Amino acid sequence: MLVPFNSTDPLIERNNLLELVIENIPAGLIVLDEQLRVVASNSRLRELLQLPRELFAQARLTLHTVARYLAERGDYGPGNVEDLVAQRIALAQSGTSFRRERNAPGGRLLELRVTYLDNGWVVQTYQDVTEERAAEARLRASEERLEVALQASGLGLWEFTPGDDRVYLSASWQQIMGFPARARTVSSRELLPLAVDEASAAAMRAGLVDLLKGRIAQLCFEHEGIRANGTRVWFQTEAQVAGRDLDGRALRVVGTTKNIAERKREEKALKAAAEAAESASRAKAEFLATMSHEIRTPLNGVIGLSRVLEQSALPEREAGYVRLINSCANSLLGMVNDVLDFSKIEAGQMVLEPSECDLHALVRETGDVFADRARSKGIDFAVELAPEVPRWVTLDANRLRQILMNLLGNAMKFTAAGSCSLRVGTGMLARQRSLQFAVTDTGIGIPPEDQAKLFKRFSQVDASSTRRFQGSGLGLAISRDLAQLMGGDIRLSSATGAGSTFTLEIPLVEAAAAAPQAADTAAAASTRALLLVEDNPINQLVAQALLEKLGYSDVTVAEHGEEALRLAQERAFDLVLMDCQMPVMDGFEATRRMREQGMHMPIVALTAGAVSNDRERCLESGMNDYVAKPIDAGLLGGVLSFWLASTSFGTRGG
Repeated sequence: MLVPFNSTDPLIERNNLLELVIENIPAGLIVLDEQLRVVASNSRLRELLQLPRELFAQARLTLHTVARYLAERGDYGPGNVEDLVAQRIALAQSGTSFRRERNAPGGRLLELRVTYLDNGWVVQTYQDVTEERAAEARLRASEERLEVALQASGLGLWEFTPGDDRVYLSASWQQIMGFPARARTVSSRELLPLAVDEASAAAMRAGLVDLLKGRIAQLCFEHEGIRANGTRVWFQTEAQVAGRDLDGRALRVVGTTKNIAERKREEKALKAAAEAAESASRAKAEFLATMSHEIRTPLNGVIGLSRVLEQSALPEREAGYVRLINSCANSLLGMVNDVLDFSKIEAGQMVLEPSECDLHALVRETGDVFADRARSKGIDFAVELAPEVPRWVTLDANRLRQILMNLLGNAMKFTAAGSCSLRVGTGMLARQRSLQFAVTDTGIGIPPEDQAKLFKRFSQVDASSTRRFQGSGLGLAISRDLAQLMGGDIRLSSATGAGSTFTLEIPLVEAAAAAPQAADTAAAASTRALLLVEDNPINQLVAQALLEKLGYSDVTVAEHGEEALRLAQERAFDLVLMDCQMPVMDGFEATRRMREQGMHMPIVALTAGAVSNDRERCLESGMNDYVAKPIDAGLLGGVLSFWLASTSFGTRGG
């Protein structure tokens, strides 16, 4: 028991203070005299070594007694107890201070420090360093993992302290720069020779200043640098401030550097490849545009003149020949269109043009085309519209007609007897109302193992040279691509000998009923003055014949854009039909000049081109509408009626 501090004996007071300090220090403490007798110890020592309190109650406790207790308990490991005790006594009498670590009961790790005083006494302290060593181990493991990660990712770590202008460079940074992979600390000035030139060094300094002053939160830039062997290499450097003082001054900047030479080479190669691909794509588009024009121009003549002849009073035999000519020309046109559509879809250039459409009329007109074919083959044909199918919808009517024509054409082709039908109804597609077009035939059917081939480009069920049914193998593939572009798909149900059903399903978007458009009567058409700009004599003849059939008799012909511009300056025309590709001056330039001179009459393009940007080019040059060759008389009549009845001119649908 301690004597109170208010004791009048200074010696007693100092002893009490000393005992209080010894008892409350955070380390375990034992003090031995020159005979290795225990002079002092504290409860922390007993706690760490798990020594019984009664052991220290002995009057003349020595290190020998404590060591024997620990040896018998097994703290010193296996061996003869006397030998183990002798070893500990000899170590204590060595006179050399030392530090070592040992395991304590319960798995804790203790650090033992032994210090010899000048009077021969020995002071031993025990500190529990379990958490400290574990933290150090975790830190080492983390640093090792970081270094491995940096090397694996190609990143070099660095840290800059502005206060002393020192830069820590990690081993991975050294390796990236071509130096020995050993971490080192240098001044920022020592890194200046690694910049390729003064401008590059100035740019890096400016970026670092912005970062230090807080103008930017993170520094990230790409730059060239010089490696240890003198080669110039592209690097990417990123950095941010890791800490600031109370005044906002940056204390540390941590950053990474990465060798991006390979990425730069890949970017250069990719850019070259992209430019080559773009050049090839332009060449392909130009080729397609040219070939489309060159093929469609004579086809326009063949189809146009054969249609004119069909409406003439010909003997039955000659009329049959004309129908065959028209059929063959249309087959060739269909193949040309398929190839062009395939090219546009493959290039991602197919664009839908949805507008308000009379669906009932479209279905009836499509059915009328195939009703005559069915009669000539002696098979039944029916078109059914379910009562719930709305009349007015919003969709791309031309593409829908193209799909239905393909599906019905295939049904007719593969059906020798029996029937074909087109049934239109509604359904649900992805929780949205849909339109369903089911084309059914009683034809030859398709084996299950061959059905997957149908929607592959240039693929047919029978691909042999002796196959009964000819075709390019593009129609169904393009139809499915168009259906999917419209947000739907085409399904097939078929069996060998039992016919087939192809079902087109697309989202249903209803539209308000279109206002009726007054059409020119034949009498009104005869009063209209039209300017036909066309360089091909055959196409001039076809266009004039079609216009005459539609009731337009006042038609002036110009062979190129320059002549058209002169004629339009001399006389007012109600409408211009403008070919696009012509010598001297093409239709685009002629249209631009007409608009520049204040001419506002409707200009309708007549073009044999069919690539994705034909319509856009026509509208951008100032034209109002677009009719592709070969010219369909019904379509041409509708376009003329629309624009000649309009009171203001823009573009249809816009």
